[in-house]
Amino acid sequence: MNAISPGLARVAETGSASALQQSIQRTTDWLLQQQQSPGYWVAELEGDTILESEYILLLAWLKREHTEKARKCANYLLEKQMPEGGWNLYPGGPLEISASVKAYFALKLTGHDPASEPMQRARKAILAAGGVDRVNSFTRFYLAMLGQLEYRYCPAVPAELVLLPKWFPLNLTMMSAWTRTMVVPLSILSALQPVTHVAPECGIRELFLKHPRNWPPLRPPGAEEEEKTISWEKFFRLADASLKLLQRGNLLPLRKRALKAAERWMIDRFRNSDGLGAIFPPMVWSIIALRSLGYTDDQPELKYCYERLEGLEIETEDHIRLEPCKSPVWDTAITVRALVEAGVPGDCEPMAAARQWLLDQQILARGDWAETVSAEPGGWCFEFANEPYPDVDDTSMVLMALGESQAALAAENAALTTATSNDPASSALLTLGSPASVHHEKVGDIEVLQSRFTAFAGQRLRNLRETFSRDGLQTAVGNAKGVLNRLRPRKELGSLPATNGFHGDNLTGKAPADAADLVAAAIARGEAWMLAMQNDDGGWGAFDRNNNREFLCRIPFADHNAMIDPSSPDITARVLESLAALGRKPDFPPIQRGLAYIRQTQEADGSWFGRWGINYIYGTWQVLVGLNAVGVPASDPAVKAGAAWLVATQQPCGGWGETPASYDDPALKGQGTPTPSQSAWALLGLMAAGLADSPAVRRGIAYLMETQNPDGSWDEPEYTGTGFPRVFYLRYHYYRIYFPLMALARYARLTA
Repeated sequence: MNAISPGLARVAETGSASALQQSIQRTTDWLLQQQQSPGYWVAELEGDTILESEYILLLAWLKREHTEKARKCANYLLEKQMPEGGWNLYPGGPLEISASVKAYFALKLTGHDPASEPMQRARKAILAAGGVDRVNSFTRFYLAMLGQLEYRYCPAVPAELVLLPKWFPLNLTMMSAWTRTMVVPLSILSALQPVTHVAPECGIRELFLKHPRNWPPLRPPGAEEEEKTISWEKFFRLADASLKLLQRGNLLPLRKRALKAAERWMIDRFRNSDGLGAIFPPMVWSIIALRSLGYTDDQPELKYCYERLEGLEIETEDHIRLEPCKSPVWDTAITVRALVEAGVPGDCEPMAAARQWLLDQQILARGDWAETVSAEPGGWCFEFANEPYPDVDDTSMVLMALGESQAALAAENAALTTATSNDPASSALLTLGSPASVHHEKVGDIEVLQSRFTAFAGQRLRNLRETFSRDGLQTAVGNAKGVLNRLRPRKELGSLPATNGFHGDNLTGKAPADAADLVAAAIARGEAWMLAMQNDDGGWGAFDRNNNREFLCRIPFADHNAMIDPSSPDITARVLESLAALGRKPDFPPIQRGLAYIRQTQEADGSWFGRWGINYIYGTWQVLVGLNAVGVPASDPAVKAGAAWLVATQQPCGGWGETPASYDDPALKGQGTPTPSQSAWALLGLMAAGLADSPAVRRGIAYLMETQNPDGSWDEPEYTGTGFPRVFYLRYHYYRIYFPLMALARYARLTA
């Protein structure tokens, strides 16, 4: 798979390729070679060692801590131990107490001698950091499960939450999607309180400084005690104590019913999903919950859970590490956009296969979001299968990938270009983003954006949008769904994609009009769903609408620092970018509301916070791109301030970097080891701000070219992705590839 644009191919043949073009071609070739046979891209998604530690603790609870699997996970823990003795959340970060306690406990359980040098070093570091006394609520549950702590020192997680109606001031729908998937199985654990006792010599009493009754209260990182006489924190602590008292006295009359409801809630969300929530923590808790309820390992529900969890393992000869989840939709959408920017034609086999794979991933069933949003389904999830939980960020990225790749198909096909002027019915959907057709455009020029639509394609999408907004929505949706189902095979989302190569049912063999119908229907449906998810404040969150009740962050088990899912500047700006790319004009009311939210959230220094990437570089990049896309000029004060902040944070080497520690201390924003991905973000932001030909951008491009490996890749051991700020960070192994490619290719296009 070495499909390249005709222009780059001619340059390569003549041997006159510039260094920039050669860099672009190397990375393009590298990415095309990584495509998986059904049409997707997916790279390893790396988290911290809590994944391996908690896996071992689960195995110990199942009495399997002496298996080869546990031994290999322990080997990985030792590889990741800090020189100072503990374990951190990201390379170069400080010791994190919960991660360190769990790693130490896991190593003891797998037979590592407490007198060994690594264990002595770990013990000393943990005690110096406050010992077990300072672990978070989830760690307390693991300790209780293994007999190290009484359950009364864990926060109460009442199963009755599942029974509370939506009108009640506190109910499940108010919590973030990922919190729901953890809370429900945890509520079963909290009610049944199962314990697997380990041998005394495998315990960790040596890490206790005080009796658990004297441990500090549980709070999200950085949260201070509320000093008010009446506060939400005091209310929830009183409720916690009351629930524990009622449970000890067996005075919860709805408990049996609540447990049944929690069990059903959990199992219902196994369907068409790679595990509960398709992420590691609820997948582990669901195994514990089912076993506590009496399920046996040979029952299909538990077999399903084990299989999905094992699917996160990456095994080598000496160790096993785990991914927190899989990221194929996200990786594929961004890769497609980067390849289109680099000039890969839309009609080549890899792009057609990727487009078809993305279309097959669209979720056409209702999920948790439908509890608070009246809309037809149409979003995309992050993973291979997570039907209950599509998200706005992936949906907006996929919409742009589909539109841009379909546009590249039209622009590169001379026959279709000719047909557009004579026979509108044969035209493709869009002409967005094609380097061949809009080589000299200014990114975000609204007139150019509008002109990218062919007359027929634009009318086709407008007609679909109108049907999605009329009163007869059910009929219209049925028609659009019929278009989707007519041209693609149905499959169970609970299974991994089939591996039937690129020659199965994909867009390559479709008539142009059929392909355009397919993409148009998917885009119209996805855009309608995304618009319905806009919050009242004008922004967008990830999984839910108006999921912003901050008082919930004072619940004792809310110390994972992600109890809610409010609007964020990065997602909001990406939605604005996608709406503009799909032809929405700047005066479109949702764009205007989103723009107002963006302006309100700008920091005093000109930057924007990044919720899903580290951190202010990520947020500022995406906002500048979004503002530019919806027609905000480079002369706008907000754009100038954001661009000035990026220029000011450029490092002497020409690159940009930011440490995850900027979430703890904003004074560190824009500071850290330069990385390819963060440098690419900054460059894309500056180019969107009209500075493509500036010294800062030229130096940044030079940095990327100088640090590129001969095979077209870059090295990036740093974590630049965010799961939960201050709690969990991610290393996307393709961030170092497709974002630099996008930046280099865009620079080549804008400066040609």
